[in-house]
Amino acid sequence: MVNSHKDFVEKLQDPTYENESKINRQTVDGLKNDIDRLDEEVSNLKMINSEHKKLNGQLRKQIEKLEKELKDKSEASLMKYHTP
Repeated sequence: MVNSHKDFVEKLQDPTYENESKINRQTVDGLKNDIDRLDEEVSNLKMINSEHKKLNGQLRKQIEKLEKELKDKSEASLMKYHTP
């Protein structure tokens, strides 16, 4: 703990304190870069998820349409062979 101005100046001139301060700044800068990178990654994942949901909805509609067409063809085929 710094008790006076003189102690503070001595601490600033101490190479250990300077190195410690430099390391802390590098750590903070590194963490800021990590946060920015992760924020971009989250944004990209949200976009991918949104597109996936949209595509999934389209595929479900196509499947329903094809299932209905198949059912209609099957019923038409059965009716063809079972009409008196």
